[in-house]
Amino acid sequence: MNVRLLLGFLLFISVTCSSEPVKDDLVLTKVELKTFLKNDLEEKRECRFADYINKLDLSKATEYAKSEYVSDDIYFYGVLDGFGPSRPNFEFQFTKCVILYSKWEYIEAGGDTLNNCRSRTELRTKAYEYASLFNAEMTKLVKKDAKSYACPNAMQPS
Repeated sequence: MNVRLLLGFLLFISVTCSSEPVKDDLVLTKVELKTFLKNDLEEKRECRFADYINKLDLSKATEYAKSEYVSDDIYFYGVLDGFGPSRPNFEFQFTKCVILYSKWEYIEAGGDTLNNCRSRTELRTKAYEYASLFNAEMTKLVKKDAKSYACPNAMQPS
């Protein structure tokens, strides 16, 4: 049930069933509540993950993957954009080793969002593109030299 409808109904019931006369402070409270419910909820709620995604620089994703590889910090990005995470450009076989021992960072992109960020497809697209670029570069580097990657056998063709 819509929260606004529920609050409005409760307010209506409390005012109409009250035995006391309506006071000015109650009217003021109703006006404030109406303003809050009508304007503030929709306008002031931001996607909690929007700032992080907006800071991602697509032009630096491959360079970042290279620097992480050089420092022997091998991981991949997943994007939380639906029922389960997407893993763009992750070309390894999903073996037991990969599932248990590969390191993953996840970019939240609104897959679990119901209201305020549902239609923000540009955020999901940017997160997916960043993860795709990063993973493609990291995959290429790991295939050349696995370094400390825990699952080098997963790189073999299936």
